[in-house]
Amino acid sequence: RALASAEANLFLAVRPSPSSGPVDLVYSVPGGPASIRIVDALGRIRFESPVVQSGDGSLRSRRTTSFGRGELPSGRYWAILEAGASREVRSFLILR
Repeated sequence: RALASAEANLFLAVRPSPSSGPVDLVYSVPGGPASIRIVDALGRIRFESPVVQSGDGSLRSRRTTSFGRGELPSGRYWAILEAGASREVRSFLILR
């Protein structure tokens, strides 16, 4: 499921879900600081990364980050994209 926040033009999708292998985090954000986190069902941060700006300083282009090449056990996880006061959240399943 992929939805965009009209307020900040955030976009976040997680593919595929469920997954037994890598998961692609597809995201787009307006300019400015942003970050992506993966949290588990207990609220533990399993992955965190700032969103890196392109050479021209723009973050509007759509980007994909592959994640989960075996480091996550089976379970439900949440991908969280934050930019300023705006947030997009998507849940996904890992099945090993």
